[in-house]
Amino acid sequence: MKINLLIVLTLILVPIKSSADDRALPIFNNLVQFSASVDAYSEMCVKAFSSENAEEDLFDLIESFREIIRIDEQEVYKLRDKYFRIKKSTTSQLTQLGLKRKKSLCKKYLNIFERFDIKKQQKIDEIILIIDGKE
Repeated sequence: MKINLLIVLTLILVPIKSSADDRALPIFNNLVQFSASVDAYSEMCVKAFSSENAEEDLFDLIESFREIIRIDEQEVYKLRDKYFRIKKSTTSQLTQLGLKRKKSLCKKYLNIFERFDIKKQQKIDEIILIIDGKE
């Protein structure tokens, strides 16, 4: 009887969380990481780049997949926080490399960020495959 009561209390007191699909959350983490880096580079090196639009597009995409892959608000908040931390860090590193003062250096780092952009697209494709598997 005491064991049953202990089990019931444990089930009541331990929060049950419907977390994101085990495969999806790491992909979203990578997507956010690549996006933040590409956005930081683009903000510094691409003429007329809209950082706000890029961020909005990314998180609109995440929101549209949120219900299908069961990502809760707290996980979205963590992804958003990660995005800002990585973007700030990448911007700082690029500034230290001199890209803010000397735009001609942007070409030197273009290949790196093109690869990040390709990986970003691959992560989006992986998310779509997971969603297609759920439907």
